[in-house]
Amino acid sequence: MSELIKISISDEALRAALGRLIASLTDMTPTMRDLSEIMIDASARAFDNTSDPATGKPWQPLSAARQRQRAHKGRSIANVLQDSGLLVGSIARPSGPGAVRETGPDHALVGTDVPYAAIHQFGGTIKREAAPMTVRLRKWKGRTLFAENKHKRVRIVDTVRKAHTIMIPARPFIGVSQTDIQDMLDTITRNLQKALKP
Repeated sequence: MSELIKISISDEALRAALGRLIASLTDMTPTMRDLSEIMIDASARAFDNTSDPATGKPWQPLSAARQRQRAHKGRSIANVLQDSGLLVGSIARPSGPGAVRETGPDHALVGTDVPYAAIHQFGGTIKREAAPMTVRLRKWKGRTLFAENKHKRVRIVDTVRKAHTIMIPARPFIGVSQTDIQDMLDTITRNLQKALKP
């Protein structure tokens, strides 16, 4: 007659690991926060490299007129989309003006609500209608120039600004590359592995 043999396997460790996995899948907020940091880093690189974060394609350089304006104001022409620093700051600083950040159990949102962000991201046309305007003029070495507030001898002239169109090229600053996507996948895997560790 055979004797019945019983083998008992304790599944406490397995149950604990499954519990941690389920808890980590129920609230993925920490993982989503990590993913948002990857998106922020991608945008920071876009501003540093003046290129599309998804494709690496260089941004179109500033127009000659815009370069002259920047030079006149003593600002660098190298830092495209960083004239005032508001746009880049809204991406780089989570609590900065214009920053849009949100992470939750099932989402990660990184963006900006700076009013001119969309036209720089996607490009577009701005149509300016003719409009009345007042200009301050001054004479200098026989030439008539625009006067700044510091100039005292000025002539104030009422005129009409001509209607014109401004073309803004797309210079995407939000997006992720294939490398960033792989980093996101690796981050998800690491966080799942952490959840399974006792």
